[in-house]
Amino acid sequence: MALSLSQSACTFSGSFMLAARTQSIASSRATLISCESKPKAADFRSLSADDLDKEVSTCKRSLFDLRLKRATRQEYKSNEFKLLKKKVAAILTVKREKEIADGIGKRESRKLNKATSVRGYKF
Repeated sequence: MALSLSQSACTFSGSFMLAARTQSIASSRATLISCESKPKAADFRSLSADDLDKEVSTCKRSLFDLRLKRATRQEYKSNEFKLLKKKVAAILTVKREKEIADGIGKRESRKLNKATSVRGYKF
């Protein structure tokens, strides 16, 4: 009787762990769904500077999560690295285009970026 009880407990905990893992994979895929298509700069031109910063931070966080998955040998889509890197590059390009349009020079731009990263970079 003890054997069947432990077997059922293992089966229950295994199905619970599987369900929890499935939910975490589904939630991580939900954040990356927008990255499945090729990013274009025109998609980000309507966003404000703060929104662009938030997008960059979420994409960098997603890149970190992908690197973590790769290091821990979990399932991941290897093409997401490429898509996320290109999305970050497109966002930063649009951000710099807006700065140029506002008359902010390269040196001032780098000072602003450094100041914001020192104040509190949130991932």
